[in-house]
Amino acid sequence: MEADIRSLISFRLGIEREINVATTNYQQLNEQAMVFKVCDLMDGDARGAFKTTDFDFRDYKHLKMYVHAEKGRAEQELKTGDLSVFIRMGSDFTSNYYEYEIPLEFTPWGTTASDATGIWPSSNEMDIELAKLINAKKLRNEALDRLGSVISITTPFAVKDGENKITVVGMPSMSDVRAFMIGIRNPRRNQATQTDDDGQAKCAEIWVNELRLTDFNEKSGWAATARVAANLADLGTVVLSGAYSTPGSEY
Repeated sequence: MEADIRSLISFRLGIEREINVATTNYQQLNEQAMVFKVCDLMDGDARGAFKTTDFDFRDYKHLKMYVHAEKGRAEQELKTGDLSVFIRMGSDFTSNYYEYEIPLEFTPWGTTASDATGIWPSSNEMDIELAKLINAKKLRNEALDRLGSVISITTPFAVKDGENKITVVGMPSMSDVRAFMIGIRNPRRNQATQTDDDGQAKCAEIWVNELRLTDFNEKSGWAATARVAANLADLGTVVLSGAYSTPGSEY
């Protein structure tokens, strides 16, 4: 089954597995995947896995990941949106972060590996346009200017991206991503508007696969240096020098 899943990722979903050039037969490296198994996840609760790191996302446009979801109990039927998957990134997990959340579509038990779109439905493909996270922070800052007495920089600020949700807390920066989390959430039921949410605990198995940055900015930059020396007779010699470079240059 693991080999079948890797084949689906490599060929059906367009992922090119990395090659270990240190091996004599150019062995393909394993896929980058993780499985979450949650049970009795209460309404409004979440669980996740995190990693501390040091990334600069500024030269990329998209963050992508494949997601598979299936129910954990035979007697419990889960519908789209009963659980969601989120990615949280920033300088920490509580005070300065971006979060992107998508509702999950569940694959029925018995779906075979030959049905790639059944195991990896397109609605579960997480494709985060990083500029939208920055725009959400700009909207939050504009709201702070207008409603400073109502909201604060430490209050989660959420905007919709279609069926998905972007949340901003604090002052995260794409140039300084030191904490990264992937998690599963049982969205809290809003009794006034969510009549289709039973508010019950959920059990499920979630696969997250091939988290990656894409669309690298390959626009070339430029760099220049200048040096001017002036002899002021008996007063001495004045030397001025300077350098300037733009992103993408090799200076």
